[in-house]
Amino acid sequence: MLLLRWVLCAALLFQGGLYLDESEPLARAWAVGLVALITGGMLLVGFFTPIAAVLAALCVTSAPAFPLPASAPNLFGERFSVILSVTVLLAVTLLGPGAFSVDARRFGRRKIIIPSSGPRR
Repeated sequence: MLLLRWVLCAALLFQGGLYLDESEPLARAWAVGLVALITGGMLLVGFFTPIAAVLAALCVTSAPAFPLPASAPNLFGERFSVILSVTVLLAVTLLGPGAFSVDARRFGRRKIIIPSSGPRR
């Protein structure tokens, strides 16, 4: 989980920085850039991970609507990268933050107890 969160947070922080680094950014591009930076930071430390992952998925799916200048790289410009990122963010949302996160320190680790299917012979 830690590696999934960190890879996505690196992509979000990089892309958010590109949106905020434009010479004359639109208000919508600033909003997407700030959401990408904030959710990337939240995923980095594992703070409110499910909420941050859902917001990041919304940011990733809306990123192609705000094109960057041709000289700047756009990580989420292709359909495949958007689908891959949203799939990994969905996995992070459903699996939780993992052991090395602020959420695990605040709420404790979850224990999954699988009941036996019947008496053993």
